[in-house]
Amino acid sequence: MSKATILIIDDDKAVLEVMAMILNDAGFKTKTFMSAKEGVAYYQQHHPHIDACIVDMSMLDMNGIQCSQAMRTANPEATIILSSGHTLDDIERTYGAIQVQGFLKKPYLPKMLVETVKNSIPAPLAS
Repeated sequence: MSKATILIIDDDKAVLEVMAMILNDAGFKTKTFMSAKEGVAYYQQHHPHIDACIVDMSMLDMNGIQCSQAMRTANPEATIILSSGHTLDDIERTYGAIQVQGFLKKPYLPKMLVETVKNSIPAPLAS
């Protein structure tokens, strides 16, 4: 069973709940937020206990790039997995090169979610 804690930020409640359920079933602990600003504030206070963050690209209060940058001000080594309906190439054409440890192109299968998280965090935490 994994010891990793995953912070999930997505303003779509159904997506957020399903992601948390899949990751919990895979043995991860999860903390969820529908607001990017609230998720970032939580991360800034608790980042030593967060092993990876899954951040939706398109949210109302800030986009995934802004969210990731805010997290990296608290922890430059933050593990970020970006989730989007757009391709990573499309996002990088718009925003330039981005630093993420994983990318989830929506829609994705539960197996892809779990594998992406496992591949983004250190091996002892992923197993």
